[in-house]
Amino acid sequence: MNPIAKIPIPKYWATYLIGTINICVYATYGFETIDSLKLLHLGGNFAPFTLENEPSRLITSMFLHGNLVHLLANMYSLLYIGRQVEEMTSPLRFLEIYLLTGLVAGLTSLNYNLFVISVGASGAIFGIYGYLIVDLFKKDHHNRSSVLINFVIYLVVVTLIGSKLNFDNAAHLGGAAAGILLGLLQNTLKSKASYLIPFGIIVVAYLLNPRHQVEYFKLYQKLIEADQKITTVFHLDVNDSTLLGTISVHDTIPNQLISEFRALEFVPPKLSQDTFYIIKYLDIKNQTLEYLKKGILQESYIYLDSISWLNSLIAKHPPVQYNLYFGDGSPTNPPIKPESTESLTYVKQHYDSNWFETTSLAYEYYRIGKKDSLGDWHGFVEDYYSNGGIQMKGHYHRGLRDGIFIYYTRDSTYSSLGRYVSDYSIGKWESYYRNGILASEIRHEDQFSYIENTWDSLGHPMVVDRQGEEVLTYPNGRVRFKRSIKNGLYHGFIEAYYKNGDLKFKEYYQNGELINGVSFAHNTENTYDASIYMPYPEGGFDAFYNYIHQYNELESDTVDQTVIIKFDVHHSGKIHNIRFLKRFHPRYDEYAKRLLLNGPTWFPAKLHGLEDMNTSTRVYIKF
Repeated sequence: MNPIAKIPIPKYWATYLIGTINICVYATYGFETIDSLKLLHLGGNFAPFTLENEPSRLITSMFLHGNLVHLLANMYSLLYIGRQVEEMTSPLRFLEIYLLTGLVAGLTSLNYNLFVISVGASGAIFGIYGYLIVDLFKKDHHNRSSVLINFVIYLVVVTLIGSKLNFDNAAHLGGAAAGILLGLLQNTLKSKASYLIPFGIIVVAYLLNPRHQVEYFKLYQKLIEADQKITTVFHLDVNDSTLLGTISVHDTIPNQLISEFRALEFVPPKLSQDTFYIIKYLDIKNQTLEYLKKGILQESYIYLDSISWLNSLIAKHPPVQYNLYFGDGSPTNPPIKPESTESLTYVKQHYDSNWFETTSLAYEYYRIGKKDSLGDWHGFVEDYYSNGGIQMKGHYHRGLRDGIFIYYTRDSTYSSLGRYVSDYSIGKWESYYRNGILASEIRHEDQFSYIENTWDSLGHPMVVDRQGEEVLTYPNGRVRFKRSIKNGLYHGFIEAYYKNGDLKFKEYYQNGELINGVSFAHNTENTYDASIYMPYPEGGFDAFYNYIHQYNELESDTVDQTVIIKFDVHHSGKIHNIRFLKRFHPRYDEYAKRLLLNGPTWFPAKLHGLEDMNTSTRVYIKF
């Protein structure tokens, strides 16, 4: 029976083994350039992870490469220098040198770099060069010059490439120094202790390595998690009570994190600016939550401008140099479901003093916002006075006011603010005097408007909790206006007077409903009822709907739809600001609009039966 032949072991098998492992690892992700985040997940050397509880990253990172150029440069030098050192020592001793110098390179990177994801065999290869250079100078090698030349070439190539691809030069220097020291130590001790001692030193160095990057990183992750929670608060579609409860859960987080960042035992100088920015950012978030909470508790939107201003500070806030967020998207900008994928058109529209559209040559106001494909305002809209001062900001949905609206005077003080839903006021609305003092709080609910509280221009209360009497005077002390409020509604007589003391009008209300009124102007007495406050078409509404039925050519028995149009009637009788409370089809909608515009003349409402006034109404056009 023939003896089994021994399998021959190839020369330089340790060098080839290391090279093969590096190539195979790179091949597993398709010979493509790998981003830092993926390298981190694959086992890259990263201080917060390596020093926390994953020391194995010091080894795995030696066999990872970010791109093909990096890999080829390292493998060329490994084959050239590795075979020489392996032949000079032994395969096992070569593996020890490679591993030891690679570990030191990784530790050097952890100490020198801040939050760098380090990968590559170059630290260990520099270590092998360092080891060989010591040996070359200790002995008279004939190939000393060629080794030095190749080392210089490798150093220049890696340094130049590294400057473009963010190679870890700290690891290179650490590996080279470790190789030199290892070579000197071996020549001094000339025993196995020359390798055992470095392993022991490396273990001790790892255990004693400062953990300030770990602590900072963990705190930064708490910051990201907290910021996502706080940001989500501002996008919750819940009632005020639920929102207030959510805020109460999160409103202590910013101050708590500020305290923790300030309590860090050691912050590297390179992180001091980031820490300052983070604390400032958290302080802004804290103020934002406080304003939001105040707004809910006071049921007021007056703090929204302050919140917007704080958000603008955040937008201008410089980014941190060391961004340690490794998730998808942005932690401070969570994805918000868009209302529509429809393309909107940016528009700047000019208006005259009556809010009729005009040209940019002569205007009193202008509006900036976006319109949808049907020509309706959609999204956030801002109105401005001709001098550039803000007049209004609010949110539209398909041409209808739908959201929070804030109105301003020409002096940039608040005029009124509240919320609309489908173009109707809801909830509490506030109005202000020009001096900034709150004038009234009116609640819109159940199709009624309740006067909750009112104050005079000096801040003295007149109506409190829906009960009271309002009395306003002229500068000469004469009574200008007086009325009684019961359960939030007009009740009894309302009287107004001219400056000379003569009666201007007198109205009688029962639980908010106008029963009758009489006004006096130019020695003429005029009596009226509640209908005087509504615009109406010539001939009345019966005549208007007869006209619609007669001229509506699209009306048929096969279509059963109604278009509801809301519009303003100017004090001159002109129809404008047409919007649709209910649409059917673009063709029918536009036809309904033409029927309205081509129909009977409209007469404006009259304020107290004395003055034509601007108001709105709605009509139903059936098809």
